[in-house]
Amino acid sequence: MPDVLPGRIFGLAPVQVTGSAPTTIDGLSSLQINNGLNRIVHSADGEVDPKFSTTAFNEPRIRFRTCALKTVLDLAILGRSIPDSTIITALNFFFRQRAPGSTYQPASLAHCKFALTKGILIPVQLRGTHPNIVECECEGVAVSDAGNAPLSFDAGQTLPNFTPVADVGALWTVGPVYINGELLENIFDITVDFGIELELMQGSGFPWPTQVSIKSRMPKITLTTKNIEALDKDAAALAIAAVGQPQSGVCSVFFRKKLQGGANVPDGTTGHIKIKLFQCDITWTDVAGQHPESPTATIVITPTKDDDINEILAINTSTIINDT
Repeated sequence: MPDVLPGRIFGLAPVQVTGSAPTTIDGLSSLQINNGLNRIVHSADGEVDPKFSTTAFNEPRIRFRTCALKTVLDLAILGRSIPDSTIITALNFFFRQRAPGSTYQPASLAHCKFALTKGILIPVQLRGTHPNIVECECEGVAVSDAGNAPLSFDAGQTLPNFTPVADVGALWTVGPVYINGELLENIFDITVDFGIELELMQGSGFPWPTQVSIKSRMPKITLTTKNIEALDKDAAALAIAAVGQPQSGVCSVFFRKKLQGGANVPDGTTGHIKIKLFQCDITWTDVAGQHPESPTATIVITPTKDDDINEILAINTSTIINDT
C-alpha cells in the first residue's frame, strides 16, 4: 500500500491581541476567515474555454463570535484601528492542532496562525435571548501596507501563553431596558446592530486595499417583549405609541452579568453592561401571537447623535443596573 500522510485536524483557540497592553479574546464559539478573492477569468474570439485567469482584487475579512463582551467592547467600541499605538499592534488568530488519541498537541508543536497587522476591528452585532448568554459578533478587516498581503498565514507555530483578562469566563444575559426612565418589563430578546459601514480604498491596479475607513454608523436596537401594554400611549407610562409618530427619548439597555456558581450579579454591583442612547426614536414593528403562547411586541430603537460629547452608543462595560 502507498504511504498515507496522517490527517491533521485543528480546533479553535483564543485570539491573541498584541500591543502595549496585550490581552486575550477568549470565549470564541465561531471563527470564519474569508479570503475575499475576486477572479477575472477571460475568454474572447468565440472561444468556449477561458484562456486567461488572474486576480482582480483580494479583500480578506475575519468574523468571529465571542461571549467575552467586556473584552471586545473595550477593544473595539465603535471601531478600532489596527495598529493602534496605544492598544493593538496585531490580532493573531490561532488554530490549535489536535493530538491523535488525546486532546491537543503541546503548545510548541505545529499549530496554525493567521495574523492581521493593519486594518480595523469592529463590533457587528450583540444578540441575546433569555435565558441564554449574549454573544458579540466582530469583524476584522485587513488591508495591505503596499508591500505585503493583507493577511499572513503560517503553519508550524507555537501557541502563545494567552494573557488572561479580568473577566475571563464571565457571561452576560439579557437585562432590563429603561425608556425615558421607565422600566420596560418582560424583555426576552435584545439585538444590537452596530450598523458600521466601511469603505476600502484600492486603485492603480493594486490587488489589495491599502486603507479602510468608517463610512457611516447607523445602529439599531431591536427588543422583543411580552409587555404589549407599553404600546398604549394614553395608559402606559412608557407611552410607545401604537399608532402615529415614533416617540423620542433616552434609553438605557442593560446586559446582566451572570454569577459564577450562582445566578446573577446583584443589580447594585458593578460588572453589568449598559448601552446608553442620549437621543433616539422608539417605535414598534409588529405584535404577533400564536396559540397557546403569549403574544409579543417587537420594539425598534433608532439612536441619533445629540452632541459632540456623547457617542451615538455610549457603552459602559462595568456598571450597576439603574434607570439613569
